[in-house]
Amino acid sequence: QRYGSQTSFNGTINPKSVVYHDILMFYITGQMLAFDAPPALRAALYQVLERLPGVRYLGPRTDQVGRHGVAVSLTQDRFRDVYIFDPATSTGLEQSITWTHPGPPGWTRVSVWTKDYLAAGVVNSRTATVPDVGSPALSG
Repeated sequence: QRYGSQTSFNGTINPKSVVYHDILMFYITGQMLAFDAPPALRAALYQVLERLPGVRYLGPRTDQVGRHGVAVSLTQDRFRDVYIFDPATSTGLEQSITWTHPGPPGWTRVSVWTKDYLAAGVVNSRTATVPDVGSPALSG
């Protein structure tokens, strides 16, 4: 899998909390949807997303590369994870995580981590890459 833009994310979550498990399940499910998967698996993964507490449908969105999709999000306390999917293929287009945390008095720090899924496929070695498929970000 090849990614476009990716910025750093910093923040911590208590791994023993219920919120952590919901966030982790949302993240893992979204990551699995970013790869090619059979329709039955994709359907099952979307059912997992539907059943997670706090997951919301955000409607139409455009990713940083300019592709149109639909978005779902999970917001827990100061943490928000958003996935944009292509509605025609259910392929993941982008993931964005926003984390707000206290800063100096009167300030809030915001950390954002964004990942655009530009190409996915099967390769025959650990060093091979997925061929360019004509994505605007790759063919620039």
